[in-house]
Amino acid sequence: MLSVVTISLNQARFLKSTIESIFSQRFKDFEYIVIDGNSNDGTQDILKEYDGINWVSEPDPDERYGFWSAFHKSLDKISGDYVVQCCVSDGFLDPNWFKDGIEFLENNPDYSLVWALEQRLSEEGLLGEIVHPEYFDFPPPEGRKALISWLATGITFPESNYIVRAKVLKDCWANETLSPDYHKIQPHLGFIFNFHCGDYKSKYFPRVVSWSRIHKDQRYERLKKKERPAAIKYLKDINRLKFSLLFGKKTVTLVDGSVISVPNFSKSERIKLIFDIFTQKIRYSRFVIKPISRIYRSFLRRLNLYRNN
Repeated sequence: MLSVVTISLNQARFLKSTIESIFSQRFKDFEYIVIDGNSNDGTQDILKEYDGINWVSEPDPDERYGFWSAFHKSLDKISGDYVVQCCVSDGFLDPNWFKDGIEFLENNPDYSLVWALEQRLSEEGLLGEIVHPEYFDFPPPEGRKALISWLATGITFPESNYIVRAKVLKDCWANETLSPDYHKIQPHLGFIFNFHCGDYKSKYFPRVVSWSRIHKDQRYERLKKKERPAAIKYLKDINRLKFSLLFGKKTVTLVDGSVISVPNFSKSERIKLIFDIFTQKIRYSRFVIKPISRIYRSFLRRLNLYRNN
């Protein structure tokens, strides 16, 4: 039912922990696909140790868009109804994540994606901060309202754990010829943009299910000069999308000039959209939500202490 995809390039020192976290899932109806970019650090030797991994090791067909090119290659190998992408240095903390995520999607056909929280992991393997812990106290909206929250904040689903329907992933993944270059340089952001423009629904689970490893040669650091300008264009596209929605347009023209269809809102919905985006922007501002979350947690601790006494 599920296809797990890992893109790998010279990260052998983290590969075993990633693989073990995937095979430790209690849900077993999955295939595991590893696309390796012809690593020269012993990655292939590690992959050979495991049964049940469908892997290939060869240079990326297009070096300009390394991750996009490698993941694009995996789309032809995917046979599951659902897909979860796990970077080679990331992994899963919750052994029930595959089972619970797929169970929800099976029982809710109008939803296309489920996601949860992630926790930072150091290069030495020590767990650190939870990313967006305030979401425990003030959950982000789901369903169609997730679009509004995204327009307000630009915050996306964690790359390390979201489970998505395979058909939706393929529909929203950056197209080889039609998509902007920066959607291929930042393919995760490109997918998120197309997902929301497609008016798909997502579901948030208030739990920590995965780790995201921080290390000195991670992709963000290596490709910062190329990926950061692409991320800025992505944020500009979000602003363009806001205006298209607010003025009732059926399409949005992106920074590169390409045109994408947008969700349809009635006039009354568009008026409410302005208010919702404004309130969501304030609510989820780091200057608002984090201090409020700390005060709220302090209040709960004091209340619990009072009750115990």
